[in-house]
Amino acid sequence: MIRAGLSRLRVLNLREIAAHGGRTAASVIVVAVSAALLIAVITTYSSLTGSVTQLTKSIAGDADLAVTGFTDTGFEESLLGAIDATPGVKAAVPVVQLQRSQPEPFIMLGVDFRALQLHSSLQTTLAPYLKIDSKLLAVKDGVLVGEQMGLAEGQQFAVSGQTLTAAVVVPADVAKGVNDGHFVVAPLALAQRVAGRDHRVDAAFVIAEPNTDLGDLTSRITDAVGHRAVVSGTGLRAAQVENALTLTRSLTLLVAAVSLVVAAFLVFNAMNMSVAQRRPTIALVRSIGAKRSVVATDVVIEAALSGVVAGLIGIPLGLVLGYWAIDRTPPFLLQIVSAPLIFVVPWIAIPITLVACVFATVLASIVAARQVYRVEPLEALLSARLQPAEQIARRTTLVAGVLGAAAIVAASAIAKFVSGLVVVGAAALFILGVLLLGVAFAKVMVAGAVWLSKRLGPSGQLASASITRSPRRAWATAMTVGIAVAVGCAVFGALNDLVDSASDSLSRVRNTDLLLAGTPPASVPDVAFPAEWEGRVRATPGVESVVPGQFAHVTVGDVQTQVAGLAPGNNINVAPLLEPDALHRVLAGEGVAISQPLADRFGYSVGDDISVGTPTGIHTTKVVAQFRFVSTDAGLIAMSLGDMRQWFDRPGATYLAITLESGANVADVQSRLRAEFGDQAYVFTGQQAFEATTRNITQAGSLAVGLQWIVAVIAAIALMNTLTLAVLQRRREFGVLRAIGATRRRIARMVLAEALAVGVVGGVIGIVGGELVHYISDIVLTTTTGIDISFGANPLMLLSAAIALVLCLLGAIPPALRAARLNILQAVTVE
Repeated sequence: MIRAGLSRLRVLNLREIAAHGGRTAASVIVVAVSAALLIAVITTYSSLTGSVTQLTKSIAGDADLAVTGFTDTGFEESLLGAIDATPGVKAAVPVVQLQRSQPEPFIMLGVDFRALQLHSSLQTTLAPYLKIDSKLLAVKDGVLVGEQMGLAEGQQFAVSGQTLTAAVVVPADVAKGVNDGHFVVAPLALAQRVAGRDHRVDAAFVIAEPNTDLGDLTSRITDAVGHRAVVSGTGLRAAQVENALTLTRSLTLLVAAVSLVVAAFLVFNAMNMSVAQRRPTIALVRSIGAKRSVVATDVVIEAALSGVVAGLIGIPLGLVLGYWAIDRTPPFLLQIVSAPLIFVVPWIAIPITLVACVFATVLASIVAARQVYRVEPLEALLSARLQPAEQIARRTTLVAGVLGAAAIVAASAIAKFVSGLVVVGAAALFILGVLLLGVAFAKVMVAGAVWLSKRLGPSGQLASASITRSPRRAWATAMTVGIAVAVGCAVFGALNDLVDSASDSLSRVRNTDLLLAGTPPASVPDVAFPAEWEGRVRATPGVESVVPGQFAHVTVGDVQTQVAGLAPGNNINVAPLLEPDALHRVLAGEGVAISQPLADRFGYSVGDDISVGTPTGIHTTKVVAQFRFVSTDAGLIAMSLGDMRQWFDRPGATYLAITLESGANVADVQSRLRAEFGDQAYVFTGQQAFEATTRNITQAGSLAVGLQWIVAVIAAIALMNTLTLAVLQRRREFGVLRAIGATRRRIARMVLAEALAVGVVGGVIGIVGGELVHYISDIVLTTTTGIDISFGANPLMLLSAAIALVLCLLGAIPPALRAARLNILQAVTVE
């Protein structure tokens, strides 16, 4: 039986594929590109989180726990004694870690002899050099560097204003185990001095005694350090980064999910046309005794094989796309990751993508395979039989309408009431509902195409007759165009609304004359600088007032949040989002305000007590307000600058808001400040800060926009495939028209008129459906980003729709030319 099935597939299905390779190739390309989009999204964000995991693993090795600071300033070195003395601790290895990007990205690590107890790449690298008589200790301010750093032994170089000497250069083959050789390892005390963290460390990796319960050990260490540091598994940082990537991942997953639904529809379209074209072959097989179910199963198997082939093509394409995306990671994502990027491909991504491709093609083909049951064996005995117009059954439209409405209602409910990444699926479910409603209103769409084509002259009259005879083909073509337009409108509109809404919440920063920070305007200003800088800025000619502020990345529970320290007169970022009374209470130190995502995650309401772990212990205060604010982390806590400095032991500020004297020239004062601080600080205008932040948000959706246009191109290919099949099915009709005097130009115009009429109807449907998907996408983004995304119908979306429509209509040109060039004698003899 198996041999007979394989023979049937080889003789009938594979031969059919070989005979119509273009159609098959178009179907495979559609799914392959969708597979590429899916795997690109998976690998991009796996690489961002995997980079953190890989870096931590290369340093910590098989350490059981990590003790880290609540902020980037680490914790007091004196706590190491308490950790070492905790029952169950075999060793605690202190580490200072500093990420730098000049002259190229590298990591600086500060360690001592205790690092040799870690079974890690770092320990393997250090073992030969951490000796009493080693050159590393003999050279003043000597450090150990990887050969990949491009430094010669004895060469001096600067890190954070400190001059260091490359005492030892580790060979490239050994060095590559740690950050691919781009590292500097210094004695602990030297690294603390360079990083400005005297008597502080960033982490202590804990090796537990054998058979120690890690849960109990975590509690004992937490008590031992007086809740002044975070005690967790070594994977905490990777989990925090994953949370921080929610914004960009949501945008791209949203489009990837939609593209898979689009691919499934386009495959259905292609399989539908394929079954229609091979009716004579199916009738012949049925006439010699084959059951309908056997023939239908062959069609499904053929689709499954196409899905496998598409997946095998799309996976490497997606890997290339993912690698390209990683190589162009925007600055704010690099700041979140705080680790050199490596390309990581999770093994599960490949089977998931293959299964998704096969599932999409099989599901689409099952619907198309139902046509097999309408093919009668008698058709095999008839030649040149003219098939009657296949109307879309009333029962089908009713069922599709009910299911479509149910899918839209369910998607709306998911978007409104479900949290987490599951909500991204709401957009895919919604567009599936729109497609089903397209089936329900198929007759209306076909009638609209007929009405429009009749108004396109004599060629349009002929086209209207063709549309009337083949309503299914006309509907499928219109839906193909509609999908491309809908995706364009939805992605363009949602991203534009996201940028506008986020920009509105940050617009006050534009009113600030100048800002001074330790990071460039495209990054969160989270690098603390000395308190005396404020006085130096005040003394600069042209400066009227200076208001300090702070941002820090802080661990709360198992997530990383931002904390903003506010001072009176600080009218940028968070302050304008708070009601006057709430802002007054925050500035007075009566409580804190928290962003909506953080409140939702931990279940906080206004008036609740909130406990925050800090380097000075646990502090409990009141939640006095909630607000919506776009954040790259899990949320944001706003508190008074005084409390922040005290709680987190962070004197000074991370940015200064500068107001100039009346009549002072902004450029002149900016130049004076740059000369005063050199490369120690960045000085930029409020407008530059606003533009950089807006650009970050736009970059977060740039991949999504790219995917949008890929979907439009896919739809153009699918449209060309559909119209080409229509031309092949109507060769005899075109031959007769040519025989009675129709010119080649008339035939070409007829095909183009049909495509134009159907395309315009599809474009209208696409705009309506796209705006519906746009609306649901705004709800999804509101849930995932934590800010209110205001829906807005931007007129520019019509340009996006027009471009997508033009791309699709371009796909009608090759079939039109093919129809015009048909040989009359060959065409009229087609059976």
